[in-house]
Amino acid sequence: MTEFAQGSRSSLSFITESTFGTTPAGNFQNLPFSTHSLNLAKERLQGNDIQADRMPRVDRHGNRQSGGDITVDLRDGNFDPFLESAMQGVWDNTPVGPDVLKIGTTPKYFSIEDAAQDISQFRLFTGMSVGSMSFSIAPNQMVTSTMSMMGKDMTISGTGKTVNDATVAQPFDSYSGDLAIGN
Repeated sequence: MTEFAQGSRSSLSFITESTFGTTPAGNFQNLPFSTHSLNLAKERLQGNDIQADRMPRVDRHGNRQSGGDITVDLRDGNFDPFLESAMQGVWDNTPVGPDVLKIGTTPKYFSIEDAAQDISQFRLFTGMSVGSMSFSIAPNQMVTSTMSMMGKDMTISGTGKTVNDATVAQPFDSYSGDLAIGN
């Protein structure tokens, strides 16, 4: 019998890479999300020779790259590593004053696992970083963020990673809190 994946049984998890494109040992962290479009794109190379039988003689694999969007309800702390990746900086968590994230020059990469639990299929995306990030703050909705990811590669496995549950904070909404730019 053919099995079909159910979206309600899927999950995303991540671990920060210390070496680009290499998944480190350790447990992954569950990543709360609304939707995602992570996938692998693979180029094809074909020859240009014209043959009498009209059959191409050269057809090869080219570059591979992974990418897509992850849409989330923004929450305190859950997406700090992804904000660091987008800004290429680190949080300044001084005991006095607010936490500050400034633009830097140090890239941050992740291995992200997309798990289809009901059919035991696991896609592992490596070398993933946030290329851009957008936010939506509107009446009658949670504050959402879309992280446009770009990465190195993807592999498929029948075995998933060990995943720690996320400490899920309440999502931000458009009715409470403050937004300050430049104090």
